[in-house]
Amino acid sequence: MKILSSHQVPRSATCGVLLLLLLLFVVGCGDGRPSRVPISGRVTIDGEPLTTGNITIVPANARPASGKIGPDGRFTLNSF
Repeated sequence: MKILSSHQVPRSATCGVLLLLLLLFVVGCGDGRPSRVPISGRVTIDGEPLTTGNITIVPANARPASGKIGPDGRFTLNSF
């Protein structure tokens, strides 16, 4: 039987504490924002696609999302 002094700590206990701290660090490192939601659609005028331009969507109490309209009138944005 080995008796440890107050200055000696078993290596397995040290590794366990370090692993626990690493786990807490990794789990707690999010950016705090919700995940992004894709937004897509097609812009038409009189049934024909709008071939150029920009689109901005401004949701209530959230960040706006902007992007370009493609030559077929389609757009895809990401927003929180």
